[in-house]
Formats: sequence, C-alpha cells, structure tokens
Amino acid sequence: MKRVMVSLIGEQTAPNLFLHLHFEPDIHYLLHSKKTDKHSKDLATSIGLWADETRKRMPEIPRVLIEKENEWTCVRDKVRAKLKEVGKDSEVILNVTSGTKPMTIGAWEARKSCSSPADVVYLDGGTIRHLDEKSSTEALKQEPSIRVFLMAYGYEIETTAPLDSPDLNLLARAAETAVERPELRKNLMKSGSLPKALFPEELWRELVKAGFLSENGDDLVCCKEDIFNKKSLEAIEKFWTGDWLSLCAWKIIKDKWPDREVLVGTKLKDVSGKQGYNEVDVLLFKDWKLWCVECKTSKPRNKEEAGKKSKPKGDSYYKIKEITRRIGGIFAKPVLVTTKKMERAASDESMGCVVLPENCTYPEFRENLLRILEG
Repeated sequence: MKRVMVSLIGEQTAPNLFLHLHFEPDIHYLLHSKKTDKHSKDLATSIGLWADETRKRMPEIPRVLIEKENEWTCVRDKVRAKLKEVGKDSEVILNVTSGTKPMTIGAWEARKSCSSPADVVYLDGGTIRHLDEKSSTEALKQEPSIRVFLMAYGYEIETTAPLDSPDLNLLARAAETAVERPELRKNLMKSGSLPKALFPEELWRELVKAGFLSENGDDLVCCKEDIFNKKSLEAIEKFWTGDWLSLCAWKIIKDKWPDREVLVGTKLKDVSGKQGYNEVDVLLFKDWKLWCVECKTSKPRNKEEAGKKSKPKGDSYYKIKEITRRIGGIFAKPVLVTTKKMERAASDESMGCVVLPENCTYPEFRENLLRILEG
C-alpha cells in the first residue's frame, strides 16, 4: 500500500520537513500559493538531500499551485482532485500544519468527501496530533541533519570547520584555557603579548609545534591568519583575536552532547543568490529547533572610540537575530555569547544571552550556556 502525504505549504517549511521524515511517504503533494512557490521548491530540495544522505528512495514530490489560496472552496477542489488521484488503495495523510485558515478549512472539507479516509495531522512542537475521534498523538522520531534543515529554508553550507581535524581539537583546548584563565583572556582581548606562564607548558609547546604560536623569550607570539588557511581552518582564522570564544562554546556543547551534530565557523549561502552569504559561529539542532550561537569578544575601547555609537545593523545583536530569522524562521533560536553585557540582548526574551565578564569562572560560563540550550 502506498503512503501518500498532502501538505499545505506556508512560509515555515520546517513542520512539513519534520513530518515527511517521520512518515516517509511514497508520494508527497506540496500544495502552495504563488507566495510560497519558493518555499515548496526549497522543501522539495531539502527532502531530496535527506534521501541522498540517508540512502532512502527518493519519493515523488509533485508541487501543486493553488491560485486562490484565500478561497476555501478553491482549496477544497484542488485537494479533492489530488485525493481522487490517489485511489482507495493508498494510506493518505493530510498535513494542515502550515496552511492558512482558508486552506485548512478547504482541506478538511475535501477530506470529508474523500472515498478513502485520510488521517488529518498537524504538528504541535515535537508532537504530532491526529484530528481523529480519539485525538491521538505521537512524538516525532527522526531529526534532520543541519544541512537538510537549512536547505528547507533555502540555505546551503558553503564552508565549515573540519570537525575531525586534530588541530581543531588542540585549538579548542587553548580556547578552554582562555576561558579558564581571566588573565590570558584579558591579554587576548588587548591583542598584547602572551606570557608563557598563562598557558600550561604542555599546551603551549603543542601550539608552538603546530605553528599556532612561536616563542619570543618568556612570551608567545600568535601566528598569522595564513597558518589557519594552510591547515584548512579558514573558518576560525581569527582564533587569537576572537574565534577562541566560539571554539570554546562549540567544545562545551559538543562535550555535553557528543552524539549530536555541532558545527563551528559555518559560512552559509542563500541558494537563490539574493541574500548572499551569512556566517554563524556555532550551529546545533536540538529539541526540533536550530540553535544559532553568535560569539563576540569586545576589546577595551579608548576615549575616542567610547564616545562613538555603533551602527545598530552592524552589531552582533541585530546580526544574529536577522540571520536566525532567515535560516530557520520560528524554528531557529538565536543565542548571543559576549564578553561584555548587551542590554538589548539581555532583555530580549526571544534570545538566549550568555556573558563572560573578567571575573566569570569557566564552570559558571559553561553552566550558563548549557542552561539556555537545555531549556
């Protein structure tokens, strides 16, 4: 028996992706309006990427245009026609999660006149609710990879740090040391010299051997960015001037959830070419949402700089909010990690905010970051 899914496509494509991965239909009709034509294309591409990743058979994904999506009778007739094509020998799942009110009403009316019963479902968080007599529910069971999720919103990964690189893990240890030792942190943010005494001897010797530091008497000199490029670590080439914070956040998250995919230093490309490139420091998919972590270190400002106001669109707060909206809609959550408190971020309930001030300890920083991600 074929399993057929009919989905009403809105601007939020994640629910349709999650339900496809859960039910794995043989045929998946994507009913979209002119406004959501691109969204349906992105969703179809995302499902294709998932099938390729998991080596599953690629389902048929017909895209069906509803020209008058605000007229429920038009939606009813279109859905009814597709249900008739399916035939009596198919299991039909009617997904109304992303539909507008007229679209949902039209789909429901089409289902009532269908010769074979259709299971009407909608997604509520991580729970699938069946609109049957028992109002039964079930939990989603299969998460997408970060790549598959991003594609559903029209983005693909251009570059990201190689997670299997021994150099990446060495630098992650250095990043942890920076957070553990406030004096080292202070020197990094001033772009000053790094006394050997601030590092465990074994660690600084490994960093020197790898080419990330060089000796200068009792001090250590940071390498130039081209060293990172030669080691395919372009994604964190600004390690000594700020990327150490994102790498520490990545290691904390990865140590907590070793079986989960956690990316660091990821450059994203809008497949339509209209939005260009975006960068996100750390990406994690958990609890049916994409966590987008932006890390920002603040250098001490001189008197002249202190009197200048930064441009609102150029700061980390606005940047991560906008990027998160683009790459995951309401199914993505921004988190801002900084060395200096931002009042806007701290008072924004839609955003997680973690501060690493000079007097903050590593255990405290780790606890504050994980508390947000566990919430």
